[in-house]
Amino acid sequence: MEYMKRGIFVFIILILNLGVVYAFCGDGIVDDTETCKTCPQDNPCLVDQRCVQGKCINKLLPPILIKEDYGATIIIPTDIGEILNSLLTQPYEFAACLKGRYAEGRYQITKIEFPEISGQSLYAVEHAKCKGFGTIATVHTHLDGSCELSKADIFSFGQKDEPLTGIICGKNDFALYSKKGLTKRMNYIIRDIEDSRLGYFWILFPWVFSILLIVVLLVLAYERERLRNLRRKDLALFMIEKFSSTEKKMVDNLLEKGSVLKQDIKSNIREKLMKEKIIEESGNKIYLKHWFKKALRGL
Repeated sequence: MEYMKRGIFVFIILILNLGVVYAFCGDGIVDDTETCKTCPQDNPCLVDQRCVQGKCINKLLPPILIKEDYGATIIIPTDIGEILNSLLTQPYEFAACLKGRYAEGRYQITKIEFPEISGQSLYAVEHAKCKGFGTIATVHTHLDGSCELSKADIFSFGQKDEPLTGIICGKNDFALYSKKGLTKRMNYIIRDIEDSRLGYFWILFPWVFSILLIVVLLVLAYERERLRNLRRKDLALFMIEKFSSTEKKMVDNLLEKGSVLKQDIKSNIREKLMKEKIIEESGNKIYLKHWFKKALRGL
């Protein structure tokens, strides 16, 4: 009797925990214990995010290149999934262009567009090529519920440079294929996606602010140097106007030759130029000071 009670108790515990028993990675359901680190199949980060310690963090720059990856997971926003479902209510086959981004085994659909349709029937649709950059797949409806590509579908897919093609064959039932796996349906997840543009703003803000600050500092430094040079030119002009013809000739000689010997300058002139702080001595040679020489270049 005691063993029977224990058996019933264990059976009840198993029944109550069936949700946990059947919650496993890869079932397409995001369970409470699953994160982008423990189960990226069910809870992948968006293509413009990276997984850090089990949390999806926005990258500095979103990816722009799209390539074929037959093992990737497609992330479909809920609102776009609803639009795809609504196409099944059309009386004839219908086509749509899915646009988005790709990164590290993930396609993320961000936009749906509708190409110009030239012909429709219950079993075929003729339409223009999806235009613009970022097309991930052209999808169309199969009103008979078939999720397999027809020979016409495969031929049409082969003529395009899009990485994927797809069939809408039921509500939330989308068959997506790559050229390397025309018979194997790719994994996709329909989920709500928040607008991450605000997140990009806060990530990029420090960089943009730093660049602007550097530009402002460079402009201020340039303007300060420009004003400083103007003051030096005014000062040099003022000093030159007070020089005698002999002193002016000596300054011209220094400017032309770069230096002269001490004995080539009269002591009284040398003392005056030293007092005015426009020349300097080095060994037995006399040089014009750099600021004065630079100021004279603009006169």
